[in-house]
Amino acid sequence: MAHADMAKLNVAETDMQACLEHAAKILKDNSSNFIKLQINHANILRLQKKYTEAEKLYLSAIAIKEKKLGAHPDLAHLKRGLAGLYMEMGKTADVEKLLLSAVDIDKRKLGDSHPSTLSAMQDLGNFYRYNNNNAKSLELLKSVSDKKKTIYGEKHPNYIQSLEDLALTQWQNNQIADAKTNYQIVVDNTQNYINTFFNSLNDNEKTLYWEKTNSLLHRYYSFVLANYSKEPSLITSLYNTLVNTKGFLLNTSSKIRNAIANSGDSELQETYNNWLETKEHLNTAYQLSKAELTEEHINVDSLENKANEYERVLSQKSALFNESKTAVVFNFETISKALGADEAAVEIVDINEYNNGFTGKAKYLAVVVSNSKATLVELGDAQLIEETVKTFRDKTINRKPENEAYNIVWKNLDAQLGGVKKLYLSLDGLYHQLSINSLKDASGAYLIDKYTISFLGNTKDILDVKQNLAAAKKPASAFLIGNPAYGKGGVVAQLPGTEAEVNNIKKILNASQVQNTVLIGATATEAALKNIKSPSILHIATHGYFLADLSEVEVNKVLGVDVTVAKQNPLLRSGVLLANCENVFDENYRGTNGDNGILTAYEALSLNLDKTDLVVLSACETGLGSVKQGEGVFGLQRSFLIAGAKSIIMSLWSVSDAATMELMTLFYSNYSKSGNKEQAFAQAQKQLKTKYKEPFYWAAFVMLSK
Repeated sequence: MAHADMAKLNVAETDMQACLEHAAKILKDNSSNFIKLQINHANILRLQKKYTEAEKLYLSAIAIKEKKLGAHPDLAHLKRGLAGLYMEMGKTADVEKLLLSAVDIDKRKLGDSHPSTLSAMQDLGNFYRYNNNNAKSLELLKSVSDKKKTIYGEKHPNYIQSLEDLALTQWQNNQIADAKTNYQIVVDNTQNYINTFFNSLNDNEKTLYWEKTNSLLHRYYSFVLANYSKEPSLITSLYNTLVNTKGFLLNTSSKIRNAIANSGDSELQETYNNWLETKEHLNTAYQLSKAELTEEHINVDSLENKANEYERVLSQKSALFNESKTAVVFNFETISKALGADEAAVEIVDINEYNNGFTGKAKYLAVVVSNSKATLVELGDAQLIEETVKTFRDKTINRKPENEAYNIVWKNLDAQLGGVKKLYLSLDGLYHQLSINSLKDASGAYLIDKYTISFLGNTKDILDVKQNLAAAKKPASAFLIGNPAYGKGGVVAQLPGTEAEVNNIKKILNASQVQNTVLIGATATEAALKNIKSPSILHIATHGYFLADLSEVEVNKVLGVDVTVAKQNPLLRSGVLLANCENVFDENYRGTNGDNGILTAYEALSLNLDKTDLVVLSACETGLGSVKQGEGVFGLQRSFLIAGAKSIIMSLWSVSDAATMELMTLFYSNYSKSGNKEQAFAQAQKQLKTKYKEPFYWAAFVMLSK
């Protein structure tokens, strides 16, 4: 079941089939162990949505257990499983009967307060809630919650889950005050559990756990949206939850890496280096086909398990280092005190609508925090906003007039920003692909002329950003890459403009006595980039890519990566092209020492950027990637931030070499003197805007800080 836990369902089913074939030779088909294997198989089929096949296995197992054992807790467990499957299938006619039978069996055999009995009662209470039988649902879920509190204590996940179920039923029954009280306990304890135990998980376990937690959070967000007008205090509760959970995977990964780098613990750092080496081996394995893996005797599962174990050790040990630090409480009071009178923090959140079950619809909200209050702004239907963002992008890129987007994506928010000049903005969903600065308000003014906007992954980062800006100084060193020699076949077009760009930047940095290294042509290799040691600035001017959809791809490899693993991991579908990258178009090519001419976002995670102030990705669409609710963009930007960079400049679309070079020249001229990267970048965009009136030229690049 390990592969099922990692969402490798096809592999899990193949392994389970083999296991069943082997077990059939040893075990009787009505034995308990064989039935357990069959139910594990049914659960894999359920995850694959092969419901009919899963149902047959459940029915067969139930028939055997009824004949063999009669009323037995094992039978109750199977009936609960089948009821859950039917709920997922929408086949609800027999669910109540199955759950009533399960409750009855468990009560008779195990007692009223046994965990299995309570779980069956909880399932039944939720079934009644789904069917709007509120009286029965409230009675059952209140009883379950009270008993679980006694059995498990107030902080146990089992009790917290039962309390959330009760809160949802209270919400549905219009008992809003009770639901609010219980939901606050649920949210607080969920955050506490995360802070206590999350670091002990490896990266894969964290992702899987977070997916489940994210569903809980979106139910809560939907509760707030439905009731904040009656309970205004829910707005600050929502904001507190957002700043402590939004971008959590990114923030946790960065925190652990920094703790290890600064620990002074040689044993821990050796483990970390072993993890990096294993990740490099994994990257090499991902570039091989199944036949090549067999030929080289490489076991990907073994490498992944090894990497996961290193990650677990690193997470556990780094958590110990962090325990000695004073934790900063991120909440409305903390952030509002950091804001000036003309400043505001805005959290945009894409929420899944919940109405006794997720409806399949989504909405965008914004929480606006000033130095005196928090306000919730309903931005609108997610589908309409996302269609508008796509249209806006297309029109901007094709230099066509655009006057509709502001009213749909920003007008409601703008109405709450009176008197604000400085905006700290954390995006979500498709807002990540929107060039906010190039929106025009009702008067025809661009937002870049109305606000100074700092883009953050999370508005709690205001504290760090303000501290960094207060201590700003000019950069000490820079590592510049431009116009790599992609190959002699002409498959990838050379970019002479990027060579001129980095040479121009070199002159600016030399004039400000900033030490720099420039790699152009054949020297601009992946290996050289991987060997950098935290320069103040890393500037990469080359081709970039993000492969959004590989569903129609029929080759074995895409840009040097096995298609199967690339489909599963967006960090393997995003990257930058470096010297000799044309080799990857030959499927039989194998790079040496992890250098195949392409640095994927997966590989960028392991770069040494712990003291890097800024990464500039002067390449096509480097700001794009796989957008995940509440977690930002899984692509190059995420990887460079996890690797340690404090800020990143990236592009939302391809722009002319001339405009890019002018923007970078203006930016570095300002930045190399003042050290204030944010001010230098905003100034450069405004300067470029005086020459190029169309946003296509001056608004493609954005800066994101953490």
